[in-house]
Amino acid sequence: MDFTDNNNASIITEDLIVIKNLLDSSESSIRNELNFYKYYISTLKDENKIEFKCFDNQGALFKLILAVYATYEFSIKRMLIYTLEVIDKEQVQVKELKIKLRTLYFKEHMEDLRLKIVSSKQGVKSLVSDKLVTIYNHFEDVEKFVAKESMVDTKSNIKYEVLREIISYFDFDENKFQKYKKYIESLVHHRNNVAHGNIDFTDKLPQQIMPINSENYEELCEKIIELLKDIFSCIKFYITEKKYMI
Repeated sequence: MDFTDNNNASIITEDLIVIKNLLDSSESSIRNELNFYKYYISTLKDENKIEFKCFDNQGALFKLILAVYATYEFSIKRMLIYTLEVIDKEQVQVKELKIKLRTLYFKEHMEDLRLKIVSSKQGVKSLVSDKLVTIYNHFEDVEKFVAKESMVDTKSNIKYEVLREIISYFDFDENKFQKYKKYIESLVHHRNNVAHGNIDFTDKLPQQIMPINSENYEELCEKIIELLKDIFSCIKFYITEKKYMI
């Protein structure tokens, strides 16, 4: 993998390799789940062994859905947090960042402030004015960008609109991801069904939700892998070209 087309080649290479390794691990995880389910429905379910009874009545499909969703959410969050950490390492002043990334930084500090305002702890409210001064100074010239995990807010479920919100702060091209909307929404919907106890998938599916079954599970898995690869492609360009700078 060649990432040496940048002035900070060694740093950029190291950071991108970390993110690429995460992507590769996520792809392997999804493919392992895909292959297990494929093997189960082709071979294991007919063996009538007690150790496979937990996969009866759609159990193997539920396992696939939960695992693929967990990998999808974790990968999106971690890849983008690592991207923010690259900016952190560069010791970039907040005022040097593009406006949407500054907005993300501002949003993070405003959330800290909100928690102080609503806190009932003694002495906390007296610090609100100090916090406001700190936020103001962040946008003058004294503070550097500091990455925080909470900046990538998945809001419990990364539905398509949540993904749009997250990538908007990085100025990634939203049009590149519209083709995945059906798969994201369907994965989230069925994951929630399983997590909330609707294990028979008995609800009437909303218009934009596709069923996930033994006929299309492979297509779903491949689309989620493709989506993660597209996210990485955007991150690679964003980091190597320093698209976070004004």
